[in-house]
Amino acid sequence: MASRRARLELDGYTGEAGCDGGLIQVQIVNHYGAYVASREEAVSLNDACWVKHLHCQGMRKNMSSDRSIVLHVGAHKTASTLLQRAMSQQADDLERDGLAVTHRRDILDTAFFRNLKQIVISGNVPSPSETEVSKRDFGQLVDRDASRVLLTNENFLENFRKPRFYRNAKVALSWISDLSDDPLSIVLFTRSQPDYIESMYMQRLHLGESIAFDEASVKYANLNMSWASILDDVSDVLGRESVTSIPYEAVKRVGATGYYRAFLAACGVDGTTYEIPAEMETSRSANRSYSGEAMKLALAINPLIPRQKRKVFRKYLQENYSTATHPKAELFSEAERATILELYAEENLRLFVEHMPDWREDAAAYGVSTT
Repeated sequence: MASRRARLELDGYTGEAGCDGGLIQVQIVNHYGAYVASREEAVSLNDACWVKHLHCQGMRKNMSSDRSIVLHVGAHKTASTLLQRAMSQQADDLERDGLAVTHRRDILDTAFFRNLKQIVISGNVPSPSETEVSKRDFGQLVDRDASRVLLTNENFLENFRKPRFYRNAKVALSWISDLSDDPLSIVLFTRSQPDYIESMYMQRLHLGESIAFDEASVKYANLNMSWASILDDVSDVLGRESVTSIPYEAVKRVGATGYYRAFLAACGVDGTTYEIPAEMETSRSANRSYSGEAMKLALAINPLIPRQKRKVFRKYLQENYSTATHPKAELFSEAERATILELYAEENLRLFVEHMPDWREDAAAYGVSTT
């Protein structure tokens, strides 16, 4: 393919694109570094033409930066608390291995996160002035003395209280990418759709609510709960090589330590020397789930006690009535679970074939077989 150059316009910015050796190379004013896209996604370039809204599959920032940023975005209820607690305990070792961790508590009280939250809920990007403040905040969050910086927060691309099931993830991640002077990668843990809905409901009880399951679960009926589609979206922004997805269900097969090591590997750390202490895995720090008995108690008692006392009650239920010692709650019937998994069977198969081929042993939990 002959070399060609052309002017282009992308998302309101102007710049220059060129074809050379089968690659489209794009340089855009007000974006950072060079972007590269495969020829298959290219728009035909004619000399001196304008290219409108060029979309580049696998777009990525110049990898010559000395620092890279990893976003751990959840999902909710995929043992994020356990991973975060382990990283806090092993922070010094991780920093010696080149990974600095910025935790959720340091992220929440920033203009960056407040603006991101609004994108996740509404899909609307903040004003240029708000974005500039967010860029400053983001720069402070990643200003660590390490070659890799991990930001961990389950609410980066989804809102727990106003779920959209990552509907605006692409817009949100594109906005974050524009804030960053360094290349980004992302780690997303998935969970089978019926288990995800059930676990999100149980978390609402953990937080002191007393809503019935039927009322809470109905809001998911109109959402597209395809993990494969979400991973398509984030791959469009960062490139598939910068996206790692791991099924939560793997923790039962590889154990908590194996799960943690897989996560660290996705963050660029050789995790072979890292372990989840047994006492941490079974302690309340693992955010243990309510059992069926705990659910009944929470539904009855949450409305009767003041909000400030609910954390104490939650601790009592987790320590005495968790799924570690009591049977789990039965929410969906077997028939209902089968119906949900059948609805997403094609997408779940694509999830493991295209996005998680190394985790095919865990596909059965999603109602599919890859053999």
